Amino acid sequence: MKIEKINISKIIEYSGNAKEHPEWQIEQIKNSIQEFGFNDPIAIDEKGIIIEGHGRYLALKELGYTEVEVIRLNHLTEEQKTAYAIAHNKLTMNTEFDIEKLQYELNKLEVNGFDLDLLGFDEAELEEITEDEIEEMEEDRTEIIEDDLEIVESKNIVIKTGDLIELGNHRLMCGDSTNLEDVKKLMNDKKAHLVFTDPPYGMKKEKDGVTNDNLNYHDLLNFNKKWIPLSFGNLKENGSWYCWGIDEPLMDIYSNILKPKIENDEITFRNLITWNKENGQGQNSELTRMYATADEKCLFVMNGVQGFNTNSENYYEGWEPIRQYLAEEIEKCGGSKAWKKALDNQMGKHYFTKSQWVFPTEENYKKLQKYGKEYGAFQKEYGELKKEYEKIKSKFYASRAYFNNTHDNMNNVWTYENSSVKQAEFKKEKKEAGGHATPKPQFICCRAIKSSSRENERVLDLFGGSGSTLIACEQLNRKAYLMEFEPKWVQTIIERYLRFTGEKEININGKTVNWEEYKNG
Repeated sequence: MKIEKINISKIIEYSGNAKEHPEWQIEQIKNSIQEFGFNDPIAIDEKGIIIEGHGRYLALKELGYTEVEVIRLNHLTEEQKTAYAIAHNKLTMNTEFDIEKLQYELNKLEVNGFDLDLLGFDEAELEEITEDEIEEMEEDRTEIIEDDLEIVESKNIVIKTGDLIELGNHRLMCGDSTNLEDVKKLMNDKKAHLVFTDPPYGMKKEKDGVTNDNLNYHDLLNFNKKWIPLSFGNLKENGSWYCWGIDEPLMDIYSNILKPKIENDEITFRNLITWNKENGQGQNSELTRMYATADEKCLFVMNGVQGFNTNSENYYEGWEPIRQYLAEEIEKCGGSKAWKKALDNQMGKHYFTKSQWVFPTEENYKKLQKYGKEYGAFQKEYGELKKEYEKIKSKFYASRAYFNNTHDNMNNVWTYENSSVKQAEFKKEKKEAGGHATPKPQFICCRAIKSSSRENERVLDLFGGSGSTLIACEQLNRKAYLMEFEPKWVQTIIERYLRFTGEKEININGKTVNWEEYKNG
């Protein structure tokens, strides 16, 4: 079968075409062509009359195509041409979707930010199809596993400072999160898609395993000024950054380290997340001189400027060829205010300047074309302009940090159910994490990691602690990169991972070994 490209003017519509093509469907086909390209040649006969492909032909005309790809079905009789046209349309209508598979595929697309409107379903159909999938996703939220691990005895520690361990797809180093060379060794010339970390809070818990936790807040701020730049230096340009803590140290981090980066358009603040623990220690004591603390907080920021053209200062320069074209065309019509005469709405002010710039709708662009006709302005077809816009838009979105919260539908207050069962689970997890003073439950780690990274992406935690981030990454099919200063906690993480996965071997300093033999050898 030979595909040829011909001038669209040589194609003739078949007057007896029985398939209806209302304007809304043509619009859907146009959107599909703009998104995916024209991948389905029109079938014509030897005279150029359409046998199959009327909808695509009409869409291509409206998009301004001058040449289109066709296939010639010269071997068909007149009766076969008619029959084939009917059969081609009818046969695709004779089967239905496998709803379960369709739900899964739609969910995959939606999670990755794909516009489902391009698929041809109307809103009611999408709601009906995805309703069951949403219910299943809600059930899946309880699937996170709380792992099991025995406490590591200090006398049995074989890990040494500088050791680099590979656990499946994960990397773990016994090193210093403030040391550039250590961090470079851990990252191995890679950059993380997400930083999710839980540094010392200054709560005097060094005896419970939190290195640098006895620093006063002034020294703690200086400590934070060392590791935070390294974390951003090893984060992708469109990565996200989460840092847990308590009020005063986090306020110091925000005002002294993050705020200057925000003012320099290096990062964008997103949320101050609150983990609500419901009850604070000493809440009913007469001796306290302040409200009891019943939470931990987390600073959530994204690399780069993440706004959508809120003002000219953070305007995306990628739009400039389109904006410049529109501005030049309106000048031909008598100046930048001519849009007021052309349009009967207020949207025009957003089409020509960098402040709050938006791409014009087809309806408004056609009004501009009509008004500009006598000035020789706006001669570029809307379809051509829209195609250029979509190409730039895909690059623009690729430069923005990934975020998808549909798996949990949470706001910025995260509550861990304070039932006796949940408390027992968390106490068990804390014990199983080697008795670490500040382990994070898996639901906390998994929620952020799911929301701000995709499968197979890299998650950096510069304060590995008991390894909660690594276990969450293992469950969610991400790649964890952990730094931990204390050999005891590095060994705790190793044994926690092996217990969770059932694996027996690790790679340490480039050599694959059986862990039990290595530990006891």
